[in-house]
Amino acid sequence: MQTQTIQTTEMSWPRFIGLLQTDGSFIFFWEADKTLKPKVILTAGLKNQYMLSNVVKPWLQTQGILSQIQKKTGESGITYNLSVERQDQVLKVIDKIDQCSAKQLAQLLDEKLTDYLVLKHVLKRTKEKKTGKTKDERVAIFKPLVDLKTILLEKNKAKNHQDSEKKRAETEKKLEISDTKGCGAALYIDLVAQSKQLSSQFVKKFGETGENCTSYSIELGQYVAGIIDGDGSFQVNFIIHEDKRPNYEFKPAFTLTDGGLATEKHSIFELFNRFFGNSTKVQPVQDGKNSRLTINSEKVLSQMVQFIPKVQLVLVKNITRFTTMKQVVGNKSKLGTDQEFALLVSESIEMNFADSEQYRNYKRQDRDAIINKYFEDSRKTF
Repeated sequence: MQTQTIQTTEMSWPRFIGLLQTDGSFIFFWEADKTLKPKVILTAGLKNQYMLSNVVKPWLQTQGILSQIQKKTGESGITYNLSVERQDQVLKVIDKIDQCSAKQLAQLLDEKLTDYLVLKHVLKRTKEKKTGKTKDERVAIFKPLVDLKTILLEKNKAKNHQDSEKKRAETEKKLEISDTKGCGAALYIDLVAQSKQLSSQFVKKFGETGENCTSYSIELGQYVAGIIDGDGSFQVNFIIHEDKRPNYEFKPAFTLTDGGLATEKHSIFELFNRFFGNSTKVQPVQDGKNSRLTINSEKVLSQMVQFIPKVQLVLVKNITRFTTMKQVVGNKSKLGTDQEFALLVSESIEMNFADSEQYRNYKRQDRDAIINKYFEDSRKTF
């Protein structure tokens, strides 16, 4: 594999919102003294912690926002969480996100937007609780908020590994209230409806501007880049054919993957189809665990090759993968030397070890055998 230099890019609020859309969390809980503890969290894996420590955290500091990074080890491996925790700091983040949304530059969408709206509502009602309310009035404020917290825990049960009803009982005891079940259900339904409406309006508004990846505002490009940094991936599959000449094929593609249900990113998929002029309107497909939008149109990928350098990807995975895909797009059968061909095959197989079913059972030492077989079949030497 060729060594790739990590590129850096100037962060912005639209890009930060794009990252939050893919790897962000909006959570809250109450401490022992009944104080609300809100958090905005951005998560990265082991290979991508560079983004948090060297790009996002210093940038947030320039925005007057304090954050901290914590390393976590779980069943899925090592992850890093960058979190903004103090209420005054979280409110600064919310204010900036709202400003971008109002200007139609960037917006959280779908279920991520619902979580965000819940957190905003909780912060607002908690502030109202402090303004000379009676005990009964304060209890009336707390009850639906506790139920909202439980609904979110139940929705994200697989991710949180928590018993939502046990957590409800603990929170009720902490806040000295009871009978919260069902108190926030109608409110949650209303917030979900708001989220759907706002998501639909944003994507529709974007479609009406006529902008795409060859003609876009800087802010919108940054927002899309943030989403790609989080959940986007570039791929090049190397296929050997038994009955064709040439007997090999490189198949480049861009995919946007979601770990949940296909409906959870409906707006994101639609936005990407519009942004990259994907006239085939590829719909997300599910493989049992993920929903995935795949774009493999050579015309669209050529547009992406022009777009990506302008916004500079941050994550190591995407830099390497994009470089390999760029070598193939528009030049699939015009490689200069056998060595270049062998290197590209090697990189293609390497990038797909974890992701492609075709190569999932290969060991890395099998690369040379695959390459040598190609040259043997083609009466070449390597």
